[in-house]
Amino acid sequence: MSRVETVEEKEHIEQFLEEAKNNISVEAESPYAKPYSKERVQEIRATEKFKPYMILKTIIGWLGAFVALLILLLPFILISIISFCADPGPVFFLQTRCGRNGKPFKVIKFRTMKRGIIHTHVSAQALTKEDYKKTSNGWQRWLRKTSLDELPQVFNILIGQMAWIGPRPIMYNEYLVIERRIENGAIHCKPGLSGLAQVNGRRAIDYIVKANFDGEYYEKFGLWIDIKLFFKTIFYVFERKDAA
Repeated sequence: MSRVETVEEKEHIEQFLEEAKNNISVEAESPYAKPYSKERVQEIRATEKFKPYMILKTIIGWLGAFVALLILLLPFILISIISFCADPGPVFFLQTRCGRNGKPFKVIKFRTMKRGIIHTHVSAQALTKEDYKKTSNGWQRWLRKTSLDELPQVFNILIGQMAWIGPRPIMYNEYLVIERRIENGAIHCKPGLSGLAQVNGRRAIDYIVKANFDGEYYEKFGLWIDIKLFFKTIFYVFERKDAA
């Protein structure tokens, strides 16, 4: 797929990477965290070979999220009550992530760390199993092991920030992954609840390998690969592979 990069975009990316390397906060204040201009977004969309399916995928995402919320309403309530009893405090956890075309958004999850633990700028892969034992209780670890902590992201899908299948939403301090996604085009995909990298190792593979899987997904983007990844995700979750 051909992509056109403007001088301004390259400068934004370079500045973003420099900030990340210097351990400066690179969330909403970062030039790259800002949404592209209206003209740039239109330029990207005009070159996308999968635009027709993107529209269908968005509709499917909305309908699926609406139905899922109806089905999951009771589990949501039960998990929320148990979570609050296990560790009084906010039930949900919001974190700024990198969305499609670099646009920031707040991803929603059930909180899986004890109240007071600061992990706003820490990615899941940066934490070991020992870290989880120290910073979470048994219930919170079970939520993450079963991937039930990801269920609230159905709200992100419902409002169009995410899709059911796509590259996982990452934080802005994961600059190596963002750089690779820029190179392979995956930065233009809407983040997903699950994706090709997740069914091929999740936490068992490193950042760059995940980013390469994201690029492969971008190249194969379409209905067929989404269907395959959807069902693979179901089997993957039940097998509980690579969960913390």
